[in-house]
Amino acid sequence: IQQQSKSGEVSFITFSIAVGESKDKTTFFPVVAFGKLGEKVASLIVKGHQVLVEGRIDVNEKGYFNIVASHIRLGATPSPIQPVKKSE
Repeated sequence: IQQQSKSGEVSFITFSIAVGESKDKTTFFPVVAFGKLGEKVASLIVKGHQVLVEGRIDVNEKGYFNIVASHIRLGATPSPIQPVKKSE
């Protein structure tokens, strides 16, 4: 989601990445990317797209955290689901 700071001086995007340990266990990590980096990837990141995020972890006073991205690399694009053809 592309946003502007309260002052309107800084643009940023937020999204979550999913890391799966197994079929039944997936952990979601919140990511924020500021400025030009955020603008570049805002339209490119879609659900299911493989992504590598490098950055730092920022923890607020309530204990919530975000990964503040310094580099984002896009991996494989998700392939569309093809309908299964019934044999006649």
